[in-house]
Amino acid sequence: GNEYTTKEFSALVKAQLNRKTISLVFPKKIVKPMAWILEKWCAFGGSVPTLNTEKYKEISCRNWLCEGNQVWEELEIKPAYNLEKGLKETIYWYKQNKML
Repeated sequence: GNEYTTKEFSALVKAQLNRKTISLVFPKKIVKPMAWILEKWCAFGGSVPTLNTEKYKEISCRNWLCEGNQVWEELEIKPAYNLEKGLKETIYWYKQNKML
């Protein structure tokens, strides 16, 4: 039921992973052709790059907000997790399953 910015989300993930990062911002006019080139290049090997044209569309959106209040009201329930608790359990699971 809460709203989180990308920076808040990143800070929570970094805290759970106990990692420090640096933030790099690239202009869209560089990232878009890079995504296209990577997609075409990787297609020769039959793979899909992490940065591709679909991912570009997703990351180039200015804001994302998922609103769930109507769902919670209709189901007459409240979320059992906040983002921090959910991330903590999720990251723990990934570590236990040797995926992180």
